[in-house]
Amino acid sequence: MAIKDVLLESSDEKRENIIYIGDTYDTDVVGANAVGIDVIWLNHKGESNRDNLPVYQISDMSELAEVVKGLGEKYCNSQEDLV
Repeated sequence: MAIKDVLLESSDEKRENIIYIGDTYDTDVVGANAVGIDVIWLNHKGESNRDNLPVYQISDMSELAEVVKGLGEKYCNSQEDLV
């Protein structure tokens, strides 16, 4: 619902600019992929990506900042946007 609200309220926002972070494969990973949203999966249980869906996987929250930093170029137009 939050994503829907953001997309409706801001005409500048696009689904492709959203990263969803979740820890449940069936609801978070499958759900985000079903609606075309990139997902970072906190896979702390070591589960397999059984449907081979596009997903950024981390096993611990300490890895999140590095993944987000790596995605910065995809989502930002300039270096100033990364700050």
